[in-house]
Amino acid sequence: MSANKSKFTQTNLKEDKLKILQTYFPESILVTEDENGNKSYEIDSLKLQSFFNNGESVLVNTPDTPKDGYELSWVGKKFAYQDAFQTGEKVLKLEKNQSKNIDNTDNLVLIGDNIDVLKLLRQNYHNSIKCIYIDPPYNTGNDEFTYKDRFKETDDDICEQLGYDDKYKDLIKNMYSTSTHSAWMSFMLSRLLLAKELLKDDGVIFISIDDNEQAQLKLLCDEVFGESNFITNFLWLHGKGKRINK
Repeated sequence: MSANKSKFTQTNLKEDKLKILQTYFPESILVTEDENGNKSYEIDSLKLQSFFNNGESVLVNTPDTPKDGYELSWVGKKFAYQDAFQTGEKVLKLEKNQSKNIDNTDNLVLIGDNIDVLKLLRQNYHNSIKCIYIDPPYNTGNDEFTYKDRFKETDDDICEQLGYDDKYKDLIKNMYSTSTHSAWMSFMLSRLLLAKELLKDDGVIFISIDDNEQAQLKLLCDEVFGESNFITNFLWLHGKGKRINK
């Protein structure tokens, strides 16, 4: 990174995606505004799907419509999506005194909460990274990780926004302070979504994990990156000094 490129700032990811919908599918967006000037947006899924069916009517699942098929779901999933695409308030600055040969190298070392860094990197490196390697918590019970609550709203507000019943309020609150599968999956989902934003179309991501969350990680990656993009697992025989390709 050159010396004059000393700061990253964040764009509003929600606004970016909203602009795409408003540009190409304006009929599918309903905008309402309250007395304070706050806007809310509702997507008409029937109209949106009709764009991909030559204008013909299509069947859209509603809460009253039986929904067949496979779906990965857990309490907190909507929470993680909101976290991934919520604009933060962090700014990344270059520390020239701690950097070496900043005018002669493109290497970059960033230190900070990884989700904040990922959001910042998206601004300058969207769809341009060829390889990502991550070594997340394995959720063994000994990991020092909790999923941070980044929302300023009350628990009631959060449940209303995400469409959760009140019965989930305490579950959500307790879940994010423990190393449950749900908390771990929410922790990972927001980061994987942002990693996908960074990867090139032919880019690759490598993730280290053990048996505690390997099955869940595979399902998460299938959902985020697409099942057809999975290549292989590399199994490490601990203490044997060997790797096995499965």
